[in-house]
Amino acid sequence: MRYQALGLLVIGIFLAGCPNRQVVNQPTKEPAAQMETAKPFPEQPAPPPEPEAPPQPQPQRQAVSGWRVQIFVSGTRENARRVAEEARWKFLDQQIFVAEQPPYFKVQVGNGLSRQAAETLKQKARELGYQGAFAVEVVY
Repeated sequence: MRYQALGLLVIGIFLAGCPNRQVVNQPTKEPAAQMETAKPFPEQPAPPPEPEAPPQPQPQRQAVSGWRVQIFVSGTRENARRVAEEARWKFLDQQIFVAEQPPYFKVQVGNGLSRQAAETLKQKARELGYQGAFAVEVVY
């Protein structure tokens, strides 16, 4: 009987629960640290926002005209390149250009500002075998 009484006592305590036990329904939250937000110093107020600048107009490019000597015209780029490479060996002191103006590819020599310089270069081109050479005005 003793064991029965002891067993009932243990069962009674187990069913009744521990008297010092606390029931927690919600998780506890840690206290939030109280931090002050950064504020500007009263002596130095925040600067006002700068107004947006209106877009600046792009400066107009001024067209400049110059003179070149045209030595060849072709309907294919390959022919124009071939003649331009050949002309690079003959005109060592001049620039060679392949100008594309559909449907033609034009090989031009020089980059002078005066017609007189172009006429002098035209005579040199004719001496070098380009009999159809002529001066052309180009706009840059």
